Amino acid sequence: MCARKLHKIKNLGLDHMRLRATTGNGAGLWLNNQANTATLAFIGTESDNQVGFFSNTKSWSFVMNTATGNVGIGTTSPHAPLQFSNGVSNRKIVLHEGADNDH
Repeated sequence: MCARKLHKIKNLGLDHMRLRATTGNGAGLWLNNQANTATLAFIGTESDNQVGFFSNTKSWSFVMNTATGNVGIGTTSPHAPLQFSNGVSNRKIVLHEGADNDH
């Protein structure tokens, strides 16, 4: 039996949906492949103040801390407005793909 609840909220004439976790896991949406035979990703909460994207191959690859607004790519605990994981190879940002784009 699923421990998650889906709530429809009517607020000022607008309809909203709310996902709430009732266990230790975060609330969110699981995304399956087209054949519905494998889970590919999860969009939702990593903790009470972290929302992001989870990939089966890269774990939490993109997270935003809702308390601070900090965004982490490859890290679940960003300490700056934008923080990259130290585990990413030497290229952090590519503005234009070319022969030598390490800038």
